[in-house]
Amino acid sequence: MVDPKRKNFLSFKGVNLFKPNLKELYEGINGGFDSFSTENTMEAMKRLQEKLKPK
Repeated sequence: MVDPKRKNFLSFKGVNLFKPNLKELYEGINGGFDSFSTENTMEAMKRLQEKLKPK
């Protein structure tokens, strides 16, 4: 399980549980989103899953 911080955000490929808060999620994927909308959050989570390939 990982509660990531920005400087090592994408260093945990294949973990079972990855638990960033919303701010950490948006900052960690550098998605360029301008708001914490449901649509943006779903897209950010999709991008994160593609990068980390969690179990």
